Amino acid sequence: MNEVYSLTDLRDWRTTTGAEQPPLNLAVFGDPVAHSASPPMHNAALAALGIDARYCRLHIRPEELATALRMLPEQGFIGPIARSRTRRRRCRSWIGWTSMRCESAW
Repeated sequence: MNEVYSLTDLRDWRTTTGAEQPPLNLAVFGDPVAHSASPPMHNAALAALGIDARYCRLHIRPEELATALRMLPEQGFIGPIARSRTRRRRCRSWIGWTSMRCESAW
């Protein structure tokens, strides 16, 4: 597993991370993001609970955010998406989708 992935990696996620087990289908976005303690913390909890998923870091610049959010469902990411209240409507409009897993978080 890489320490940080990019929008380029996200565009071809299944090829980039297809060999990873458990699958990388949860992420924290940031610019910068390499410092984030979220992946080790969440991965420890996921493993302890026997959940077949892993959390990674995605270096997504502000101008890439809308594109990256729209790519998540087609690349197999699962929700919900963490975000601040003030950004809720903007992120939801960029994504253009909701699911039963994410709806309660919106």
